[in-house]
Amino acid sequence: MYPVKGFTRKCRFAIVVALMALSSSEAMAQKIDTIAVLPFQSHGAFQDTAIWRFGFPEALASHLAKVPGITIVDRVQLSLVLQEMSLGQSGVISSETAMKVGSVIGARFLITGAVYRIDRAVRMVIQLIEISTSKLTASAAVSEAYARPGDYFIVEAKGIREFFRHLAKLNPSFAMQPPAFESDENSLAAFSQFSQALENLDNGNPQAAQRLMEMAIRSDSRFYKAKILRTRVQEAFDELERAAQKFEESKVRKP
Repeated sequence: MYPVKGFTRKCRFAIVVALMALSSSEAMAQKIDTIAVLPFQSHGAFQDTAIWRFGFPEALASHLAKVPGITIVDRVQLSLVLQEMSLGQSGVISSETAMKVGSVIGARFLITGAVYRIDRAVRMVIQLIEISTSKLTASAAVSEAYARPGDYFIVEAKGIREFFRHLAKLNPSFAMQPPAFESDENSLAAFSQFSQALENLDNGNPQAAQRLMEMAIRSDSRFYKAKILRTRVQEAFDELERAAQKFEESKVRKP
């Protein structure tokens, strides 16, 4: 659990929601479409489940963030909400709960997905849902051979390209080809450690998450995403502590 001492779950959740409102109000004022990318579900025997459940959604979010007019819900803030709603450890988020998460964080759209291991292949389904109407706005499905861990990058590139192809039907801004990821031993190890860091973050283990991000950076010094997230985790600690302190001070000032 994030270190906001002396607060009940209800108080911590109120602080988190307040932080969400501050970050989302600016995006709404600029009429930007805000998207939250949730952890995916995984089914079947995967050697590294975290890569599929946490790593792929984050890779997808990184590409979406490059599209003009799109803002992605901050990953650390999303983690705080998942944690306070006791969703990080379950690994399963129902459609109803997903809608609730999206509403809390102030997103207009939600991306959910699932990955299935079928013999020596992988099937992936990605969905874009409008939160206000629960309408399935776009959906993509890809199947690809998966014989060894390094094949992950092939599946990832294909999944992102296919999803963007469907999004381009809604908005021409998505008519782009995300670059394929370099597949080598160092980058795969780093991405696996980064994915495990996200899993620990959602499960309320930020210290373990930071250690894994440090490992990812050591495995691949080019892994700027891990460096950015490591900084954001510390910033989240500071934001929560400041909010908690203000909350305490307001209680003291009350007659």
